[in-house]
Amino acid sequence: MKLAPIINPHARVKQNKQSSKEEERDALMAQTKNKVQERIFKRAEEKKKNKTAMMGGAKQETGFEMGGNEGFDLGE
Repeated sequence: MKLAPIINPHARVKQNKQSSKEEERDALMAQTKNKVQERIFKRAEEKKKNKTAMMGGAKQETGFEMGGNEGFDLGE
C-alpha cells in the first residue's frame, strides 16, 4: 500500500528574485544597442533610397538629343 504524498501549501509560495544591478545594466545595454542598430539601419536605407533616386533622376536629365535624321538616311 502506497501513502499519498504530503503536500506542503507553504512550498508553493513563489519567491520573487530581484535582479542584480549587473543584470539590470546588461538588459539596459542590450535594449540601447538594439535601438541604436535599428536607427542606423533605418538611416542607411534612407540614404540608399535617396542616392538611387538622385542617380536615377540625374541619368534621365543627362544625355543628348539626336535631333532627327537631317540629311542622313541609312536606306539609300
